[in-house]
Formats: sequence, C-alpha cells, structure tokens
Amino acid sequence: MAARRAIKTIDWSAIAARVSEADRPIFAAFKSKSDGFLRR
Repeated sequence: MAARRAIKTIDWSAIAARVSEADRPIFAAFKSKSDGFLRR
C-alpha cells in the first residue's frame, strides 16, 4: 500500500513579493501549473 505524504503548503504571497516585475509572467505560469497539479 502506498504511503500517504503530507502536502506542504506554499506561501505564494511571500514568493510573489520577491519576484521582480519582469518575472511576473513566469511566476504566474508556474503558479498556474502548480495549482493544476494540486487539483488532480
């Protein structure tokens, strides 16, 4: 039987505060992809 792993939460607001304006689209794409994985 597979072991259950605890889902670690990500503090997206803390990460967003560190992202520069030039990297905002890359950050948004990364967050979108991460949210997609969590919905599975």
